[in-house]
Amino acid sequence: MRQQKTLGDVAKRVLLNAMRFLLLPLLGASCLTLSAQDVDGTRELALGDQCYEQKKYQEAFEHYTKASETGNAQAQYLVGSAYYTGEGTYRDYASAVTWFKRAAKKNHAKAQYNLAYCYMYGRGVPRNYDRAFELLMQSAQNQLAEAQFTLAELYEKGVLVEQNAQEAKKWKDMAVVSAKRQKENANSSPVGELEGTANANANSNAQKVGTPVQSVLMGPKALKEQEKKAKKEDVKAKKEEAQVKSENQIPKNISPTPTPNNITPTNIENKSPVIKILFPEDQSKFHEKTLNVKYKLTAYGEEKNTEVIVMVDGMVQKPSTSTSRSVRAAETVEVQLPDHDCVVTLYAKNHYGNSEPSSIRLIKENSLTEMPKLYVVAIGIGDYDDEKLPDLKYTHKDAADFSKAIAKKRGLPYEEVQVKTLCDDEATQGDIFEALSWLKEVSSPSDVCIFYYAGHGYRDEKDRFFFVPYGAHVDKDWECVSAQSFRDKANEIDGKFIVFLDACYSAALLNGSRSAVTDHFLEQLRSAKNGMMLYASSESDTKSKEDPEWQNGAYTHVLVDALNGAAKEDGDEGLSTDKLEKFLYNKVKEITKGTQKPIWICPNGTQRFNLFIYDK
Repeated sequence: MRQQKTLGDVAKRVLLNAMRFLLLPLLGASCLTLSAQDVDGTRELALGDQCYEQKKYQEAFEHYTKASETGNAQAQYLVGSAYYTGEGTYRDYASAVTWFKRAAKKNHAKAQYNLAYCYMYGRGVPRNYDRAFELLMQSAQNQLAEAQFTLAELYEKGVLVEQNAQEAKKWKDMAVVSAKRQKENANSSPVGELEGTANANANSNAQKVGTPVQSVLMGPKALKEQEKKAKKEDVKAKKEEAQVKSENQIPKNISPTPTPNNITPTNIENKSPVIKILFPEDQSKFHEKTLNVKYKLTAYGEEKNTEVIVMVDGMVQKPSTSTSRSVRAAETVEVQLPDHDCVVTLYAKNHYGNSEPSSIRLIKENSLTEMPKLYVVAIGIGDYDDEKLPDLKYTHKDAADFSKAIAKKRGLPYEEVQVKTLCDDEATQGDIFEALSWLKEVSSPSDVCIFYYAGHGYRDEKDRFFFVPYGAHVDKDWECVSAQSFRDKANEIDGKFIVFLDACYSAALLNGSRSAVTDHFLEQLRSAKNGMMLYASSESDTKSKEDPEWQNGAYTHVLVDALNGAAKEDGDEGLSTDKLEKFLYNKVKEITKGTQKPIWICPNGTQRFNLFIYDK
């Protein structure tokens, strides 16, 4: 939610580096206009603010969640911040990203800023520097001073982008104006009242314990100091600019030395390539197995003929495709990282010679315990544009109910549980691939990853199976997710990988039924690596039923019951993978009167294990 110690620690760590790219705290109470029916969530938002001021963080989170369900962007931002910091709920970066994305789509500047941070450091999403910069730019263009100050610093220090003093000054000037406006708004905006009780002043949370000293724009005092600092730097920059102009000025009566047409500075000087690592910065921490390193290459027109060589601790690392890389300015390269601190070095070479190496030292971010982690992607798609695909009634709720049940398994025995729920327009093809890439980045061999899918599936004329993402059409298979591409992604995920599949064909919803997954698709998934298990909702040529009485598909209805303890018997320590299979088969068959029989695919060599431990 708002500021708290954990969030301050995150920001403090980042501020030790060259760039102060930090998560925004929650600043003050919302400016509210209360509605009796609360169709826009303002009443619940006010209740949440009131509880927060009373330090009833869990109650505040519950009110913010209710407000967010109305589509209120501020409430969605607050829910995301609560998941990120763990204030009022458990910490879950994946859920934080989901809520930040929802608010960012509504042009919420602070959500855009926080989402940029998540993409920057791989929190809940795969690292993506281009996306991070894009979101940061959106936030800055929405007049958020924090984002503008951050952009100024990026350009000033050459982090993520090439150094540009003019751009740095432009954004710094804009930030000073925006900061002043934010200060005026904070002091003059009306404060919402709930049943005659005034909320705390909008700046009351600005000085909470845990706020980093160097943090930008944390309250009126910080605003004033930041404005003074910016003005001093502006004066200094103008003096330096005047000095440079003076030194470079050519007297009017002296002509510059003529340069032959066929000679340019680049053919006079050494044309060996130059490479510089832009991000991460030196001494940055990492938690992934692979990391995208962003660099700037100067090859004087020879970029296509230039190779970028990656070295980790002095050993050359072979790229996943070819050693030769066709590159461009500000490119990224994927680096495989060891399970310890390391030095990453890049150098470039072409027929003109080798560049000087550019190196950074990276620090492994170790876990305090050796307990496994659980990472979950739950997808529910029911709203389809394709006329050939009827909308599905309960897939959205299926995914939400599954996510809610699985999120409760924190500490049983998982050290951490992160759940990424993607419903309808949040589950495009790009979103699904991004989610699978996230599982690849965050998981280790001791972790468990789960992929749950409820939505349409179809076979093409070659009997190839496809998931149908939001916005896709069955006659355009390139818009869908093929079994082959899914399997390829699955093979990259470390640890145990479990797939719960409730996919449907386009003709599946007649009489309230969903069609089954075909044997062919099951065979396609069978060839995936050992460690992957598949739970499918039904056999070939049968239908997966859904019913208004359950408000779920039959399969998910039973699955959620099992996760909530319905499969427990005397003496059971936890819910094992084979016990779950038997429970699903018997119960689904029972409630559908034998018309639906779930199946379980467990490749040879895959060890059975407890999905979770029952809470005693």
